Amino acid sequence: MSDLTGKRVIVTRPAAQAASMCRALERENAQPILFPTVQIVALKANTELKRVFQAWDSFDWVIFTSVNGVKIFYDRAKLTGVSLCQRSGRPRLAAIGPATAQEVVARGGTVGCIPDEYVAEGIVQCLGDVGGQRILLPRAKRARK
Repeated sequence: MSDLTGKRVIVTRPAAQAASMCRALERENAQPILFPTVQIVALKANTELKRVFQAWDSFDWVIFTSVNGVKIFYDRAKLTGVSLCQRSGRPRLAAIGPATAQEVVARGGTVGCIPDEYVAEGIVQCLGDVGGQRILLPRAKRARK
């Protein structure tokens, strides 16, 4: 970071995830102002989600696009009583970036694809030809199209 002495910086991350950013700003003599613009809410139990968990082995790829998505998805599976093990390497798991991949690994998964560019479009090149494959994309309700 450059010298931020005397600068006020708005931190828009959810309050529970803003501490490290605030500390980093304070080390640079900035005044962080916590102003969360995103709220992370866990999934509610529903029959469609339970069917997805039960069909876990039928997917060729599962693509995770955020650390929060991984946490919420795996936590809901656990609450449902479903284990998201990769039997015989299925499904293959993709993560949008290294932090997301690290969370998948922490939950017991093996990540087979992390794009060079950590954006949704980058995942396409990483996956290769997916014609005829079943792909699950757990994502936020208000995520980009």
